Amino acid sequence: MQIVLGDLDAYNGKNVPLERTLELASQYRAFILNLGFDSFAPSILRAQYDSLTTLRTSYLIGRYMDDEMFLKAEEDLHGFYSVQGKVDPVMSYRRKLSLNLMIADFLELLVDGGFDAVLVFLGIDEHQYVNFGRRTIERCIAEKPDWFNGKCYAALYSSIIGGFHGYPKMSKSFPQSGITVDMSAEEILSLIEFGEPPTQFPETNVVYQMISSVSLYDNDIIEEAYVECRKQSRRWSAMKRDYAKHLHQLCRKWHER
Repeated sequence: MQIVLGDLDAYNGKNVPLERTLELASQYRAFILNLGFDSFAPSILRAQYDSLTTLRTSYLIGRYMDDEMFLKAEEDLHGFYSVQGKVDPVMSYRRKLSLNLMIADFLELLVDGGFDAVLVFLGIDEHQYVNFGRRTIERCIAEKPDWFNGKCYAALYSSIIGGFHGYPKMSKSFPQSGITVDMSAEEILSLIEFGEPPTQFPETNVVYQMISSVSLYDNDIIEEAYVECRKQSRRWSAMKRDYAKHLHQLCRKWHER
């Protein structure tokens, strides 16, 4: 497994000052290690800033990219993020640099890492990045078949959990959109109970999405939550309060490591 800390991605892609990106990368590294991740070979935990070979790969594969490929690689929620001032509204040069490096993060293990297959794990809203990588591979093979012939590049997507207060998803860019592991039990309960307008459709209900994706509940409880969410029943209100306690207990586990 490889975990890449996207410090240079944030530096160019979201125009975050370099010092801040390096500070955040250090915090994420410590957090991941405290969760028990084994950072020794064959596992990899690295920051983009520290990997000069990946920068070389991004330059080499950049030969096979063009403007149209970058334009088609926008995230599904790009419009929302640009309106909120989090990213450049157009495909600026620095955003192209960020995307180029991200594709190199995906493909470097196939080029120089001795791997025959790579499975990328992304949010479903980022699926165009995978298409971008596939198109790059197709163009590379025409000129440099030894890089990718007979090798497999695929993706596994996570679903999007909607955000509180009307945000389209929980995002680090919008702290008020989600729940973090350092929140108190009272803060978590308040968001669970009052952070979204009630909706009877579990598929779009933030709390149900969390129950089904971020809990230790068995299938019976998750199925019951689905039914009661549709009813918007008293039982659903009680289940939300119970889930707030459950989630706070999960958050405390991270602090115990």
